[in-house]
Amino acid sequence: MPNSSKYDLFMNELNSLEKMVHIVTQNNKDLTEIKESLEKKVTKLENENEVLKLKISELEGKLDDLIKKKEEIIDSSNISVDDRKKLINQIDDLIEKIDYHIRS
Repeated sequence: MPNSSKYDLFMNELNSLEKMVHIVTQNNKDLTEIKESLEKKVTKLENENEVLKLKISELEGKLDDLIKKKEEIIDSSNISVDDRKKLINQIDDLIEKIDYHIRS
């Protein structure tokens, strides 16, 4: 009879160990799936970030062009002072709108 109880104890421990291994294996599988999902999200966000950087560069280039054109128009035109002020205000408004879009 003592051998039987040792055998039962051993089998119980073995079953308990199998359950623990199964749980660890399942947790590992779940974590691997989560990791893969997060890696996909990171890749997607990095791609979106690159696109946004390109858009920012493009808008900054347009802003620089507008500033240069503003200076050229103001310096080279024979516009009256009132018209020049209106034109400057309109250009400044456009620059503010572009700058707002770049920052948002």
